[in-house]
Amino acid sequence: MFIGKSLTKIRVLNDLSRNQLAERLGVTEQAIWQYENGYMSPKLEVVNKFKTIFNVKSSYFYNSDLVSKADLTNINVENIAYRSEAINSLNKTQSELMHIRFIDVFLKKVEEKLLTPKIIL
Repeated sequence: MFIGKSLTKIRVLNDLSRNQLAERLGVTEQAIWQYENGYMSPKLEVVNKFKTIFNVKSSYFYNSDLVSKADLTNINVENIAYRSEAINSLNKTQSELMHIRFIDVFLKKVEEKLLTPKIIL
């Protein structure tokens, strides 16, 4: 089953609006909204276009990712700020937040696998 949240995450991660993605795919913005919110599943040819645009495997859209399973309470969007007011500051903030979430989950996963020596003082 297609997971719309995965599409939303990778779209935001790549700093694309629904409209921009829709134009690249040749579909309507409403179709992208329906895919992301689970009202409609995309056809296989659309999933193949997603996979090409975002450079991921098709399975990315059908399996829960690590970010979905992680506890992200330690990441606060209010801590993301920029010096100047950009026109797309909300989009930029969302994109940065998504990057931080993926990096946070990745680092936690790596830390689980590392064996560090016990420090004795």
